[in-house]
Amino acid sequence: MTESEYLEQMKEMVIRQDHTLSRPIATNLETFNTLAYAASGNPRSLIVTIRENRKLTRGLVREAINSHYGQAIWAEHSDLANRYAGHRELIDWGRGFIEGEVLPSLYARNRRYNEQSIYFLVARDAPPAVRHALQLLCYSGVLIEGPSGRGRRRS
Repeated sequence: MTESEYLEQMKEMVIRQDHTLSRPIATNLETFNTLAYAASGNPRSLIVTIRENRKLTRGLVREAINSHYGQAIWAEHSDLANRYAGHRELIDWGRGFIEGEVLPSLYARNRRYNEQSIYFLVARDAPPAVRHALQLLCYSGVLIEGPSGRGRRRS
């Protein structure tokens, strides 16, 4: 799927859910596109962030993204521990791992190399519990699993 096809599909899904959004989307297409990319293919996330910012004003986009992705998705992930008590340890470990290891590491790497990378790699021989915790993060929408089998070259 091409970039333009992705954006068009996301726009169609949103308008199908709420036809009153067609005018704000047309008027603020660049803002809509930003939110569509932030949703990473998840129409539910896109619709939630647009409903929080119906006029699609540029100034409120950061607030809507922070609210939904910074708070709501984490809250949903943490709520899994209540619904699936047997997985509480994995759910808590996953959140701690992302907040304590992955995000600081990405931030430092991006500052050091003036990059904007948003991915991390998991070792092929990572324990099953780690893989399961990361799968739960994907289920919640915190992470998106990329293609497997890609290795990093050592320099």
